[in-house]
Amino acid sequence: MAKTSLSAGEKAPQLCLPDPEGNEISLEDLKGKWVALYFYR
Repeated sequence: MAKTSLSAGEKAPQLCLPDPEGNEISLEDLKGKWVALYFYR
């Protein structure tokens, strides 16, 4: 069963999602940059 929650300070899972222009971007592409992730359910 996949984990469905993160604790504060825990690393985010590898993600690959479309940007506003429809281009695929992954967390690996942003490595070394500041990133804010928001998760809603």
